[in-house]
Amino acid sequence: MIKTLAVKETRKHMPRFWLKELRVQAGVTQKEVAVESGIARSTYSQIELGIKTPSVPKAKNIALFLGFPWTSFYETEPQNSQNVK
Repeated sequence: MIKTLAVKETRKHMPRFWLKELRVQAGVTQKEVAVESGIARSTYSQIELGIKTPSVPKAKNIALFLGFPWTSFYETEPQNSQNVK
């Protein structure tokens, strides 16, 4: 009998530099964004690093706090802060 090994597909993540730039321009920490958005700081960090994509409610909370369209999380082209404001 031949055993087949399942290979976990690794997906490269694309850091959301635009999100970090907006946060830095606002003068707030990852923890402050996370608290105001109702998520853990580690979760926010993973969103900023592009490891996770936020759910729509989380995306709306983050976007409301930092002042950009929540749909920016779901756009296919990388953004910069000029495009999301």
